Amino acid sequence: MPKAVPKACAPCVSTWIILPYAEHYALTNVWIQNEELLQEGAAVTSSMLFDDRYLLGTKFFGDWLRPQDLFYSLGGIVAKNGKLGVKMAALRSKHKGPYTHEDLAWYSRLLPHLKRACEMNQRLAGERLAFENHRAVNGAAQATSGLCILGLSASGRLIYANSRGESWLREGNCLTLRHGGLHALDAGKDALWQTALKSVLASRKPQHLNLGAGNGAGHCCLTLMPAPALEQPLLHEQQVALVVLIAASPQRRVATVRQLMELFGLTAAEARFARALAQGEAVDAYANAEGLKPSTVRSHLKAALEKTGVGSQKDLLRLVLSVPAVRDK
Repeated sequence: MPKAVPKACAPCVSTWIILPYAEHYALTNVWIQNEELLQEGAAVTSSMLFDDRYLLGTKFFGDWLRPQDLFYSLGGIVAKNGKLGVKMAALRSKHKGPYTHEDLAWYSRLLPHLKRACEMNQRLAGERLAFENHRAVNGAAQATSGLCILGLSASGRLIYANSRGESWLREGNCLTLRHGGLHALDAGKDALWQTALKSVLASRKPQHLNLGAGNGAGHCCLTLMPAPALEQPLLHEQQVALVVLIAASPQRRVATVRQLMELFGLTAAEARFARALAQGEAVDAYANAEGLKPSTVRSHLKAALEKTGVGSQKDLLRLVLSVPAVRDK
């Protein structure tokens, strides 16, 4: 049973009333059973939601309302956004009588103004936090400023792109926009892409993906990583939760051994050899430097060509240079 609220301690209201209600008593609230009446912008009384004659016999009344000398309620859902909502309600004791039609009409006139106030507050707060979110994403990507950078919400919707990223999407490469969400052009690869989105969100660890051939541009290799977290999170669909890094053109930095292993299934030895080629080292020179037989290095080359699906050493070099060079933390 909730304790009485100290009259001299207004800040205690959230501790003594709101929190216990949210944590336990909301589950017994008989006034929220008729969900069809609880529509955004519609004012209702508790008498409309549940028969007053049966309220006295409910657990909600006995455990929550009666200790606070409350019986009638007037309110409504001011604004709703997905699973989030703003609700305002007034409550009073039984001896003051039920809320009247005049009370209901007054509250109905008030609701639209409250909704506009909520929308203005959300928009102003959202613009500030979105700026901080995008600045954090750009800050995290400073070391890879030559890359295409795309920012996705937790559900995979595109909500940010740098200039290179916008150009890359317009070219119609291996990723495309459908209903605001980012999807792989190839249906089979899209399943891999969607799985990776969920995995990176859950593990908070980057993944390197090979989504197949782009639009005449060879393999489509990218890195998917979690975005820096905000101290004050935005709503689910407004915050950049995932960052996609894509190399728009060959870069000076070369992908890590781990990236090449994850993208193409190379062994560590094959990946080290592929990196060496991309850094300008000749096959014979690499064999001498590593103390390997030329036949062993040629085997690495053959395996790398087969696993990456390219036809020549030159194509392999070009492919490795097209991978976004991101150092794993």
